[in-house]
Amino acid sequence: LNVMYREAHVVNWKNESCAVDQTVDGKLPVTTAINLEDEKNQPALAFFSRYHVEYVKLPELRRSAGNIQNTMIKCDCANNPVNMCFLNGGEEKSCDELGEQINYLKNAIDEWNENLTPKDNFTSQSIVNWFEEVGSNLMTDENDLKIKDHSSALAPQTLLSGAVVVGNQPQKENDDTKLEEIKRIQFSGGGSTFSMKLSKEKIWDEVGLSCWHGCNADYENTVEAPGIEELATKAFGIGPSVSIELLTFKTHVTHESTKGKTEVESTSIGFTLGDNDPGDEFVVDLYYDEKFGTVLFDTVAGRSKCPHEIGTAAIEDPQLIVTSFPPQYVFPDEDMVFEVEISNLGVGEESQFVLYARHRDNEGSLRLILDGAPFGGSREFTNVLKNTSYKKSLIVQRGPRMFRYPPLDLVMESACEDASSQINDLTASVFNETKSVSQKLYNRGVGDSAVIEFVQPCPKVEWAGELKRDR
Repeated sequence: LNVMYREAHVVNWKNESCAVDQTVDGKLPVTTAINLEDEKNQPALAFFSRYHVEYVKLPELRRSAGNIQNTMIKCDCANNPVNMCFLNGGEEKSCDELGEQINYLKNAIDEWNENLTPKDNFTSQSIVNWFEEVGSNLMTDENDLKIKDHSSALAPQTLLSGAVVVGNQPQKENDDTKLEEIKRIQFSGGGSTFSMKLSKEKIWDEVGLSCWHGCNADYENTVEAPGIEELATKAFGIGPSVSIELLTFKTHVTHESTKGKTEVESTSIGFTLGDNDPGDEFVVDLYYDEKFGTVLFDTVAGRSKCPHEIGTAAIEDPQLIVTSFPPQYVFPDEDMVFEVEISNLGVGEESQFVLYARHRDNEGSLRLILDGAPFGGSREFTNVLKNTSYKKSLIVQRGPRMFRYPPLDLVMESACEDASSQINDLTASVFNETKSVSQKLYNRGVGDSAVIEFVQPCPKVEWAGELKRDR
């Protein structure tokens, strides 16, 4: 069952310390809200890689169970099981309801771990062994003709023998024919693909009369002709003796003249779901388009990047803030210093981002320095943790001639989007969705009048005429 849930940061203001409550590591506490009765919960066909289950889904489930457990501790559910606990957003849950959610999550964790644990004797159950020894025994019973030279089947006979057809629907063990309809597919990224295909084929064989060399005929003929019944020879002067009777025989003639025609019509509808980025996950509902006869896809949940897709949580959601601007008056030989903060608001635990300035607007050859190093192209930042701010110092130095410059755009985006900028820019323009953020660098003006400007020095005073000569 695919269950929707929500993780939210809890902001609890403490007047005594004039600060918000934080965890031991200095972060905001997180609560997980789950509604097991939500109508959006649907059974889903999950197609995950082992990597995705082990490093994405299991940590996600453990984190959610821990968040709910912390809520129960704060609510003192151990000593007062009848307490009502207040969650983020004004929701209220009883201790029993929260305990049911934890049991649900723990069952999911146990089942995933069980499926990930390899069997000790798995090498003895090879596919070759199944075809040669196991399959032939499962596919036959005492009344079947045993074929020993080969064995193959889509399902063992032991399973097929118990199948019951009820109104073109399979039947459950308890005679319940109302099976759950699965219209939802859940799959992970990383290069694997999931394909489904529905094919329909119609063959029409037509046979008719052709009447070439006459149409069909069926008749009999009777023929009578002389025949010899007996022939004898006498030796003493009498000579041969012959007896002749009429010969009668019948002929049966059948003449068929036909022509045949075969017509074949076939239609196939199929789709392939996949994503190249490890860590991505998609929950897709499938619908049928009555007008065009194709499949419609509705992405209802998941997580994605490169680029971020609508309907999913962003793994990489950059945030760029200019926390300190330089003063309006900066002398030509002084540095113009900007203080910026970068962070990831997405759901990815660790991400990679790039920071760069749009030098297309750098008309007067301004020189940029980031963290003490020249800042001419893209600067990549790895291992950017979720909800953690990183402070950077950006220095702008005057060019060789000008004192007044257009503002520069400072851009932050995912490293993979920067690596394939042309493809992702096109995708973002089509779907109107991008996670690239930018801030303008300036020290004077606001909006369209914003500029980068250094103070022009006063004109030099020189002596002239007789004063210059006397000097």
